[in-house]
Amino acid sequence: LSLLRFSSGASPCGRSTHTLTHDSLERTFVLHVPQALCDQTEPTVVPVVVALHCLGCTTDNILGVFGPAIDRLGMVLVAPEGIGRSFNGEVCCGTALERGIDDVGFVHEILEELREQSMVPNMRIGGKAIYAIGFSNGGFLASKLAAQLPEVRGFAALAGHIYNLPHGTSSRAVSLHWMKTDHMVNYNGCCSTQRCCCDISD
Repeated sequence: LSLLRFSSGASPCGRSTHTLTHDSLERTFVLHVPQALCDQTEPTVVPVVVALHCLGCTTDNILGVFGPAIDRLGMVLVAPEGIGRSFNGEVCCGTALERGIDDVGFVHEILEELREQSMVPNMRIGGKAIYAIGFSNGGFLASKLAAQLPEVRGFAALAGHIYNLPHGTSSRAVSLHWMKTDHMVNYNGCCSTQRCCCDISD
């Protein structure tokens, strides 16, 4: 069950914070809509990027990195806020993993609700251009979204992604980045116990 609440009379242009009730939890996400999209006069479908913060981070961290690029490229950015500053990325990390939080379902509900909203005249959200990007803990969730949500066409993971994809996963655009000297998320993958190396799961 989900319920998305947009502030009455508030413009979605620029940056705005919204709430959605999913699995009896009130969740928060930030919507970033470039002003140029709001000013257009021709009907169009715009790409959506779901940006996922790292463990211990907030939406401000991820928006500070990707907000300017989103404005330049003319996309809509959605930045979910994790529970306890964390996401359930299957093998990583923190409060969200410990509590079994349904972050995949949360993101799916955001996308479904946004596609039904008439936020801006002449603008429709998503279509077949929905992507995810995440850093560390957010990277694990970004790759999990691509594996489990058909509407997510690709993902970019920075310093973390799930290593075992389910059989039958269809092709996705993928970009992976991290340092071989990363001491938190091991370059060589997870341990045989399916816990991430270097105790990140703790």
